Amino acid sequence: GTERLAVKTQAGFSMEDVKLFTEALVEKGADIALVFGEKDGRVSYRALRREGVKAPMNELIKAVNGLVLGKGGGSPAFAQGSTQEKVGDETLAQLRRFIERWSAGY
Repeated sequence: GTERLAVKTQAGFSMEDVKLFTEALVEKGADIALVFGEKDGRVSYRALRREGVKAPMNELIKAVNGLVLGKGGGSPAFAQGSTQEKVGDETLAQLRRFIERWSAGY
């Protein structure tokens, strides 16, 4: 089945790869896709929403930045950032729980 909320990390992904992957996940039916790509010691991330989803991605990215000590921004439709921190499974699980609660408010 399709994940309504896709939160993933991919080794060897540049920002361009991350961008394409979020777009693919949303095309497959995700309401919100948040993908972290790790390449050359740098973690790039991007949040994208499906059309019709109200939750603003630029607000989401602020929460992500805080959690992974990253920098970034964007628009309500999509936002992106980067960090030097490793993003592990625990962080992904935390973000998934946060996004489920947060996006329900929109």
